[in-house]
Amino acid sequence: MSSSSTVSAGIPFMLAAMFVFSANDALAKYLAALCPVAQLLLIRNAGALVLIAPKVHAYGWLAAARVPRVWLHVLRCVLIVMELALFYTAVWQIPLADTLTIYQATPIIATALAVPLLGEQVGWRRWLAVVAGFIGVLLVVKPSGGGVSTAHLCALAGGVVYSGVVLLTRLLRDAGPVPMIAWHIGGTLLASALVAPFVWQPVSLLNMALIALMGVFSTCGHVLNNRALALSPTSVVMPFHYTQIVWGVAFGWLFFSDMPDLQMLSGAAIIVASGLFIMHRERVRARQAG
Repeated sequence: MSSSSTVSAGIPFMLAAMFVFSANDALAKYLAALCPVAQLLLIRNAGALVLIAPKVHAYGWLAAARVPRVWLHVLRCVLIVMELALFYTAVWQIPLADTLTIYQATPIIATALAVPLLGEQVGWRRWLAVVAGFIGVLLVVKPSGGGVSTAHLCALAGGVVYSGVVLLTRLLRDAGPVPMIAWHIGGTLLASALVAPFVWQPVSLLNMALIALMGVFSTCGHVLNNRALALSPTSVVMPFHYTQIVWGVAFGWLFFSDMPDLQMLSGAAIIVASGLFIMHRERVRARQAG
């Protein structure tokens, strides 16, 4: 196998991950209108727990729970719950493509947050890319004389919170993949279990199965994403993360009759260009540091 094919081995896994995540988000758009968010999260993460339980059992439940800097793992779980609640609140009210496009600004937001939170140095080129990316987000959010919709603000807030999750995941990566996913699912399950009984609404067995399937889809997407990053450098596979916008447009049109307008597509193009430039500058900095 040539070196170029070895480097690109992760690309099919990243493409598959983005398809699975987008299909899961389309399912979330349908199901989020049927029951409260806490109930949705409880059933969803119960499905995910069934899938990962054998892996955690083999690793050891106590070993997965005993991690250094526990308070940061707790904070990460809190942010994950907040982000999922904001995402589900947004996605059932606005087009799927809008929500997913706003979320593609995560690398841009994470770059801006890395300065005060991680003390990273960001040069003027990346700051320009950050500003351009936020202009793209504004185009997607579509502010008008009547103001910005609450759903768009929820999506934007969800993107900011998710950026915090990304930064904490970067800080805690030494804990290992099994403890990270165990804390992720266990924390979300616990938080939703505390709230869901007070807001529970009856749903059909079919819809309950579909909600549980979301947890399976999400876990499979993370496995594919992690496999992609294990096989190929981040700079090679991460640009394919933006195919999620394409799937968002396709699923929105097929299942919800949502058609993106020129303003939304223009904003998406600016966000993608800004994100790709930030990835390029990070690669250049890493090469110079090496």
